[in-house]
Amino acid sequence: MTKNIFIFCIIISTLLSVLAGCSDEKSYIEYYEKGKSLYSSQKLEEALPYFEKTIMLNRKFKQAYVMAAKCYFYLNRESNALDILEKVLKLYPDYTDANFWSGKIYYFLKEYNHAKEYLHAAVDEASNYIDARYLLGDIYLQERAYEKALLNFNVVEANFDVIALSKLKKGEIYIYSKQYENALGELLFIEQNKDSLDYSVLNEAYNLLSKINVKGENK
Repeated sequence: MTKNIFIFCIIISTLLSVLAGCSDEKSYIEYYEKGKSLYSSQKLEEALPYFEKTIMLNRKFKQAYVMAAKCYFYLNRESNALDILEKVLKLYPDYTDANFWSGKIYYFLKEYNHAKEYLHAAVDEASNYIDARYLLGDIYLQERAYEKALLNFNVVEANFDVIALSKLKKGEIYIYSKQYENALGELLFIEQNKDSLDYSVLNEAYNLLSKINVKGENK
C-alpha cells in the first residue's frame, strides 16, 4: 500500500511539473506577443517591459532580446541595446539578427570598425542579408574602399527584384481588399524604380495598375 502511495505521489508531482512548464511557456509567449503588438503600434516604452519579462521567463528565447534591443535603440538608449545584444550573442554567437542590430547600432554611433565586425558576422550567416550589405557598402564608401563598397551594393541590387515582387504581392492584396490607395503606394515603388527592374516584374505591375482607375476604384 505504501509503495502504491509513493508511486502515486511521483506521478502527481510529474504531472504538476509538466503543467507548470506548459503554463510558463504560454506565459512568456503571451508576453512576447503583447510586446510585439505594442511595438507595432510604436508604443516602445510600453512594449519594452514585455520583452524584458519574456527574457526573464525564458532566457533562451532569442527573439525577445532583439526586440528589446530595437526598443532601446529607438528610445536612444544605445548602450542598453548593445548590452542586451551582447547577452544573446553569448548564448547564440551566430544569431544573424543580433549581429545585424549590433552592427547597425555601431554604424549609427559611427564606430565603424565595430560595426563592420558584426555586419560581416551577419552576412557570413546570411550572405543576402541586404540591410547588412547596404550598411557595409556605405561604410566602405565613406572609407573610400570602393571595390568593397561596390561588392556589397551589388548584392543589394541583385535582390531588388525580390523586393519589387513583394511590393507586387502586397499591392495585389490591397486591391482584393479594396484598399486602392495602399495598393497604389506599393506599386509606385515599382514605377519609381522601373529602370532597375526585370521586365516580367514591370509587366505584372502594369497589369495590376490596369485594375485601378484614376479615381482609385476597381475596374
